[in-house]
Amino acid sequence: MGRKNKKKKKSSRARSHQHKASPRKTGPHKTGSHRNRSVNKSALKVANALELQKQGRPVEAEKIYDEVLKKEPDNAEALHFKGIAAYQTGRHELAIEVIKKSISIAPGIPETYSNLSLSQYSLGRFDDAVISARKAIELNPSFFQAHNNLGTILMEMENPEGAIATYTRALELKPDFPDAWYNISRAYCSMNMINDAIISIRKAIDIEPDREDFYHTLVACFKMGLPDKGGNRLRIELEKCLEIEQVSTFDLRRIVSVFLRLALKAGETAEQIGENSPDAWAYDMLSGRLPNILKDNLLMVFMEKEILIEQEMEELLGCMRKSFLVYASDETRIKPDIAELCTSFLVSLALQTFLNEYVYLETVDETKAVEILEDEINNLLSQDENLSLSLIFRIIVYATYRPLFSAKFKDALSEKIVKRGRAAFSDGLAKLIERQIMEPEQEKEIKK
Repeated sequence: MGRKNKKKKKSSRARSHQHKASPRKTGPHKTGSHRNRSVNKSALKVANALELQKQGRPVEAEKIYDEVLKKEPDNAEALHFKGIAAYQTGRHELAIEVIKKSISIAPGIPETYSNLSLSQYSLGRFDDAVISARKAIELNPSFFQAHNNLGTILMEMENPEGAIATYTRALELKPDFPDAWYNISRAYCSMNMINDAIISIRKAIDIEPDREDFYHTLVACFKMGLPDKGGNRLRIELEKCLEIEQVSTFDLRRIVSVFLRLALKAGETAEQIGENSPDAWAYDMLSGRLPNILKDNLLMVFMEKEILIEQEMEELLGCMRKSFLVYASDETRIKPDIAELCTSFLVSLALQTFLNEYVYLETVDETKAVEILEDEINNLLSQDENLSLSLIFRIIVYATYRPLFSAKFKDALSEKIVKRGRAAFSDGLAKLIERQIMEPEQEKEIKK
């Protein structure tokens, strides 16, 4: 452990067995072997304070511990939990001081050493933290949280091999411990063991599928390489990653592009769509013959967040947009079930064209058709109080060519928003209203 102690920001999950920073975790374990524990008022006060800590109220809990310690300065349990409260509020020097005092009174409690190691780790005193964590494990070899915490310290000391060994031991003791799977994945990543890293983070996700930090680690793995086996799980994971606000779509572009190329090979090309004319493809929709690309959720999620630069994909989307325009130009032939099936894809296409500032090629006929569609929507909005499915469909098709904030019917649509509220609109139209009307208006206000 010859590395010189150095204060350093934490990069892995060091978890106290006594408290958990995340509400998903269990509260403090009771340490019933403290020497001075008895059924008295002080013990009841400590128990009440412990409940406050479980609720995330360490400041209130600490006041009660102080009351107990004023009368019983050698109450090891109150000292220990006061140290945890100090750790929870970032006062690590105080935490070390009072936890060490607790240890001097009751030296045989493994949890106390483990929590001492966390405060030492937080101050960058890694050698001391290792000693404390190892002492906790010596006192209780089955203490899986202490093994996990030791691994985190070793990672900070640039010893990923040692960290992997201790995380592995933690997982042998508790295979459903998601933080240990998360941590061992990061350790594998640091050693460029990508397949092991992906297998491990997937284990964490299987246990807690809603943890966004797990998906951030998955993205980090994907940036370094793909798993040995892809398939449907990889596609679902990519969709989930893209839905997370903080995930950069640029980091996933290379992998998503692989799937998009596969989708293009399996589906129709721009040439096939335009073989007879966009009208023919539009009338195919009337018969319910929808191409698979309209149901490709990964493509739709990606289109909403990142500009597609593949020429073949751009040509395909341009042809599809034209076909939808042809289909929407005659309101009488719009089938509600077909319109509903196409809406999600159309919304994604409208957001994609909005992102890339409508750079797709547009013929003179398309320009005229868009102008006619705009006038018809404007007239219908003044009559259609309930916004029929066919009208919503036509508005979304229009948004694939022009931003809604510049439309003639923008004021009429905005008036309906004010009257009925955003929640009254379909999810797709509500999303477009947010991105193409409300956000640009907010930006204007900020610039004033």
